[in-house]
Amino acid sequence: MKIKSVRTRVWNWTGPTVPPQGNFCTNASDALWIKGDAMSSFRFHQWLTCEVETEDGTIGIGNAALAPTVVKKAIDDWFAPLVIGDRLDTDIAGATASQLPSLMVLCGVNTAEDAIWAIPSQRPDYLAEDLRALTADADTLRVGPHPGWQVDVQSETVTVRTTGNDPGDDLSVVRAIAAAVWAADADGQHRAISAVDDTARQAIDRWSLVQAAGGRGALA
Repeated sequence: MKIKSVRTRVWNWTGPTVPPQGNFCTNASDALWIKGDAMSSFRFHQWLTCEVETEDGTIGIGNAALAPTVVKKAIDDWFAPLVIGDRLDTDIAGATASQLPSLMVLCGVNTAEDAIWAIPSQRPDYLAEDLRALTADADTLRVGPHPGWQVDVQSETVTVRTTGNDPGDDLSVVRAIAAAVWAADADGQHRAISAVDDTARQAIDRWSLVQAAGGRGALA
């Protein structure tokens, strides 16, 4: 039985609180003859619930009361399912069909250019060079706009320029271009990619992205 999804939520108590009644007993220490509030270190104002869903629709419920926000981050970062693959038409397409997040790695079949012009059913959520990225912050790998790059998509061209902000890792420009192309509903229709400045040109040259529309190799 395979896990399909893992969902977590932290519930916060925002209402008034009152000390427990004298006969209120929830743990073994309450049975001891001690003075003071036996519940003082066990009163929770936050609670985490976790749903684990399997491929046959079975859902298991778990919870955590101690440090719920820390537990949530641990679960979200390390236990949430992620499809990893190097091929768009099998690995990434399968993840999309299964409604699972996907990470495309560029150490196998498909290239950065393939990811940029991928059709909607084959677009990865995350993009990385190889499996070493599994220790990186997920947000840095997500395909999306980046403050270091300005990407403009026109009818026949895609223009890339630097903004002066930190460009991030080497793949940040690819993620930014892909996000802009996907948002423009290019639907796999290739356009010439051009760089406005030297920094942008070097960035896209690294991934062999400087090509004219129709596949003719040329510096736009």
